[in-house]
Amino acid sequence: AAAASSETRRGTEFDAIIDDHARAQGISPVLVRAVIEAESAFNPRAVSRVGAMGLMQLMPGTAKDLGVADPFDPADNIRGGTRYLRTLLDRFGGDVRLALAAYNAGPGAVERYDNVPPYRETRNYVAKISNRIKGVEAITRGSLTIYRVTEVTPEGAEVVKYTDKKPAVPHDIVALRAR
Repeated sequence: AAAASSETRRGTEFDAIIDDHARAQGISPVLVRAVIEAESAFNPRAVSRVGAMGLMQLMPGTAKDLGVADPFDPADNIRGGTRYLRTLLDRFGGDVRLALAAYNAGPGAVERYDNVPPYRETRNYVAKISNRIKGVEAITRGSLTIYRVTEVTPEGAEVVKYTDKKPAVPHDIVALRAR
């Protein structure tokens, strides 16, 4: 049998880490994989022209804020990157498009425009990931549906969680749509 291409190996080499950290943050692993593919093409040693590092291309300050000791360590980088993506999803009310735009251009830019900023790179980034997710989900399940569930802890605090599995409790549907 022919050996798997390096791209295929790179894409599957991190599956367990992606699944663990995505689920810990209540994010679809498909979304995390699509972000990693767009950010670094699964290269854990990637460094951008502006200094973003590793699989999920964390900026040095962001990595430090997230407690990422080694941004080139796949598990540390994915843990930090999924945690950051979770904070962006929470900040923008579960709107995946806005969270992706904030991941690319920064949350301040999204808040200034109250939408995906009119930057070509950011619009292309959001479209690329949205299309990638839709393509993968269409193959595996037919469509992407992300559910938002608000749970109340025993202490009375509300906790928002996101899942790609239909919950048995009341929920909202968060959909990806191109505007």
